[in-house]
Amino acid sequence: MQLRINVRGIASWRDVDDLPTGSLVEGEIIRAIEHDADAIALFLTPSCLQSDFIWRVEVPAALRRHKRDPHFHIVPLLQGISFAEVQQFCYNRKLADLSRFNGIVLADGTTSETKQEQNKKRNDVARRILQDAFALHLRRIHADHSYEPSIYLSTFGLTPSNIPDLSLDWQKVIDGKEHIPTAQEWEEILWPALLDVKRTISEKIPSHRIHLFIKGILPVAIALGFVFRETCGIALLLEGQKEIWSTETSPSEQEPLHCEWTYNDQGDQQIAVIGIATTLSIKQSISETLSVVNFTPAYCIQLESPELSRESVRDAAHARAIAQQVRHICRKLCDQQRVRQIHLFVAIPVELAVLIGHQLNALCSITLYEYSKGSYQPIGGLS
Repeated sequence: MQLRINVRGIASWRDVDDLPTGSLVEGEIIRAIEHDADAIALFLTPSCLQSDFIWRVEVPAALRRHKRDPHFHIVPLLQGISFAEVQQFCYNRKLADLSRFNGIVLADGTTSETKQEQNKKRNDVARRILQDAFALHLRRIHADHSYEPSIYLSTFGLTPSNIPDLSLDWQKVIDGKEHIPTAQEWEEILWPALLDVKRTISEKIPSHRIHLFIKGILPVAIALGFVFRETCGIALLLEGQKEIWSTETSPSEQEPLHCEWTYNDQGDQQIAVIGIATTLSIKQSISETLSVVNFTPAYCIQLESPELSRESVRDAAHARAIAQQVRHICRKLCDQQRVRQIHLFVAIPVELAVLIGHQLNALCSITLYEYSKGSYQPIGGLS
């Protein structure tokens, strides 16, 4: 649960785990609950009912905070106990009834819930905590209708220079290039997290403009742009370059990248491979990947900058032109060639990856690849 909260951008504080060494435990916990937190999740189990400290210190502090500020949410998570038991326990302790809060019952291994149902329930909990905490955060900072929030996403464990509104910590699942996510981690944890962030931003931010800071692998940047794709009506302001790269910038030209289009009439007519390179050539790496996968694409498209370097993408207008060129090629493959699966390989600036993802709307399924430990590996899909 803590991982699912963290990847959605909410920093979670776990009582004694996050206390400074030598600090006064009780006072620090009370201060954190009554003044610092934007929401509290109470994980209620049979063992929890035996903890004097939780019911003497933590629960009363949460109830006092909620009484003082009804916008502070208490989220009971029940595992192995019922709401009736929680109600009776609170009555015995002379505490306000926690069962009156909209809690969620989690599977304890004795139910017939499938793994898919359990995963959905955990994601539902994480989404609710995100929405509750983010709403109170905006209220605390007095954000008005013109407020433009900031989102920071990292897979490298880097700390942002400015404190963002949401800090998506993905390092526990993607450790730089040492560990890339499995298909299960992508589908069950990471992709739902991005969808929840997009939904929360869409609901809570009237300005529909957000500032993005990303220090992560390229497929994640593409996915981030994709969830906030053009049809969402949300402007992305990408920080990190010498200037802000905005999705509102007009493209500078029509086809900035050289395009090499190869057709194999013996390949699968529903599969295409696209390679996009502005920093270094990836043709050989893609060829090596295709030699070991269990499919043969009918279409292979290589998009490459005339000069490969870290500075080959000149500015925001140039980046927008590249992103639109990629969109036009993808749309041609899907609409005219009836391709149903695109495999996407990139070696580009991370901000350009977001802009490309922003353009990939109403297309077929797209599989993203990351170069890790000497070869390209699939990490997840967009659909």
